[in-house]
Amino acid sequence: SDVCSSDLPSIGMNAINDSWILLAAVYRMLTLFSADRAYFSRALTILKETEYRTELGQFLDLTSGEAEDEIQPDLFTDETYDAIVQYKTAYYSFYAPIALGMAAAGITDDAAYAEAESIMMQMGRYFQIQDDYLDCFGTPEQIGKIGRDIEENKCGWLAVQALKLCNEEQLAVLKANYAQEDPAKVAVVKDLYRELKIPELFAKFEEDSFKQISAEIEQAKRVPAEVFQFALKAIYKRSV
Repeated sequence: SDVCSSDLPSIGMNAINDSWILLAAVYRMLTLFSADRAYFSRALTILKETEYRTELGQFLDLTSGEAEDEIQPDLFTDETYDAIVQYKTAYYSFYAPIALGMAAAGITDDAAYAEAESIMMQMGRYFQIQDDYLDCFGTPEQIGKIGRDIEENKCGWLAVQALKLCNEEQLAVLKANYAQEDPAKVAVVKDLYRELKIPELFAKFEEDSFKQISAEIEQAKRVPAEVFQFALKAIYKRSV
């Protein structure tokens, strides 16, 4: 929607139809190239579940910050954040690619998929929290974009943690400066995060998550550990 309204205003509502065409193309390609394969049914189920979960996650992401110019402490909670991450990011970005590869490899053991889902969903949460941190404290040269979670009133990990740590005075500062299109106010929010020691909290979270995920990978019995280790190494302490 942001692209349509700013960079390409001529597209308008055609973007909705374009998105349906792209989605239909996914299932058309699967049918054209895999309809006669043994894994077709499972792959189709994985894709449909991915579509459903991602749409729910996007809905939660949009509605949690839909109030203009105002952070919403009652919505910016661990419960809301975890639901957004699990549905919008972790399932399609981390579990679904692994699951589709397993299906293509002929794996039919449901327990193997459950094992992979448990590990990859944790990894997806870790990745998204990293992403939230880099959006705030990473440079455009590092992350390839200008972070805008504060301006866009996102229910991000840093804001959720800040709300739990704030005293009344700090909460007033956060409410007055979050979700504002003003670089000075964005800087105030970042300074508040530093005051609340959010960077140190993130560093501890990163180490704890790495150890927890690594331990679960070591206990994996049904899928080669190398599959998970490759993904974890790719995101651990990333700066881009």
